[in-house]
Amino acid sequence: MILTSDTIMPLIGGTVSIVWSSPNYIGLGPDEMLTVWRTVKNIDFEWLYGGWYTVPVIKDAKPNILKSLPRITKIMTEKRGHPIFLETA
Repeated sequence: MILTSDTIMPLIGGTVSIVWSSPNYIGLGPDEMLTVWRTVKNIDFEWLYGGWYTVPVIKDAKPNILKSLPRITKIMTEKRGHPIFLETA
């Protein structure tokens, strides 16, 4: 289990949002998401709890996070040339 406060924000449907400031909707950039990816892949956990009472709890969280980060990066960069796409779990 990990409690991420507002950095890795659990969303409905098992996906996540990666933000620097959730109340202000300020997201992390692709390079910071790569750092999150590399950190998360080395931690064994199944459950993700956010820091707000309105967010869902996610089971099987690690694979969902690792799937979400490249998807968010692709949307932000509009290309697949970022190093996050070379990472494997």
